Amino acid sequence: MVIFGESRSSCASNGSKQGSGTGNEIVSSPRLSTKVRDVKYKNNPKMTPYFSEEADGDFTSCEACKAHKGMAPVWGYKKSMRYILLTVIIAVSCVASPLGDYLSSAYHARCDSPIKRQEWRALSTTQKQEYIDAVRCLQGAESRTATSEGAKTRFDDFHSAHIDLADEVHLVGQFLVWHRFYLHLYETALRKECGYSGSQPYWDWTLDVKDGLSSFAASPLFDSTYGFGGNGANIPGYNGFFNNISDLPDWEYGGPGGGCIQDGPFASYNLSLGPGTLRTNHCITRWFTPVYLKTITTKRVTELFKFDNFEGFRIELEGTPITRHSKTHDGAHFAVGGEIGDRYSSPGDPLFYLHHANLDRIWWNWQMVKPSTRLYDISGRSTVDPPYRNVTLDFMLPTKSLGPEMPIRDMMDIHNKVLCYDYA
Repeated sequence: MVIFGESRSSCASNGSKQGSGTGNEIVSSPRLSTKVRDVKYKNNPKMTPYFSEEADGDFTSCEACKAHKGMAPVWGYKKSMRYILLTVIIAVSCVASPLGDYLSSAYHARCDSPIKRQEWRALSTTQKQEYIDAVRCLQGAESRTATSEGAKTRFDDFHSAHIDLADEVHLVGQFLVWHRFYLHLYETALRKECGYSGSQPYWDWTLDVKDGLSSFAASPLFDSTYGFGGNGANIPGYNGFFNNISDLPDWEYGGPGGGCIQDGPFASYNLSLGPGTLRTNHCITRWFTPVYLKTITTKRVTELFKFDNFEGFRIELEGTPITRHSKTHDGAHFAVGGEIGDRYSSPGDPLFYLHHANLDRIWWNWQMVKPSTRLYDISGRSTVDPPYRNVTLDFMLPTKSLGPEMPIRDMMDIHNKVLCYDYA
């Protein structure tokens, strides 16, 4: 496969099996609960959720690996020096990455000079423009790794990966860590493929909700020149993708907007993927919904830090599968609404990456309160429906060819040489 402009081959190791895990079986929720999602798609069979069926340890892209499918990893086994050397040679020939040498001791080594992710309004106008230009660069570059027939651009590669994997990375224990990895791959593409010298910025939405919708709409993030454009055109009676609004919980009702964004650098950009799992050519939409602003306040973020274990933190951040009360993660998605409010195709709105960078920052801050116990704390079930396994540090994160599959343990510390970033 082709990764970040270079021909690469990769194959999973059949020795990378998960451990037994210690997390309990409570699961968290995406922006749409399974119940609400069914309401959303029941009148449109073309929008039936897509479930990926990738098997761990399936050697499909490397003949050398197929020939040595029974080989166990080097670590944890007593083998002859010749066998170990052969294993390493095969591994190097089959696994390569644009993100660095994942087979070296750099896995857990400390990064000397991490790039610093900053809040959007802390950037200079020049830095904001450079980031916007880099995003537009991806939107204009040819697709390299997408598995979807509808993907046309490099931006679509990331969009399609999220659509394809949405049912594997929401409502599960790997939700936060998968998005951490996904953001890192996106940030790496901006820097290595589009000449961007900065980092992935984040959006601290707690700064924009003091006066309700008026302060939210006035956020620098929605600036028409050095931001991402504002609300969508107002469509009276707009109910999103839902055909029968009477089936929805009270908290689903929206506010003004619903149409195409009218200004900003992405107003004329058309997406090739979405809404949902559809492949359609359409504009980026937004639907500001003020009822959700109460979920993204400083108070709500502070409440997350009352939990001393990952499971409690995760559920308070995301919610549970069936709930009538939106949580912080869902709330920001729905407060902006439109494309970013779609569980599958939300990365079609470039604001997605700033929102999830902020969630990652909050999680990192929570980890750093007590790093001795929280830095590598992970739990939850691997899939929404049984049969499932407990998510452990050995769980492999799928990428749909955006990058190499990685174990969760290598994504837990943002200061290691694999990730190498920090937050201001």
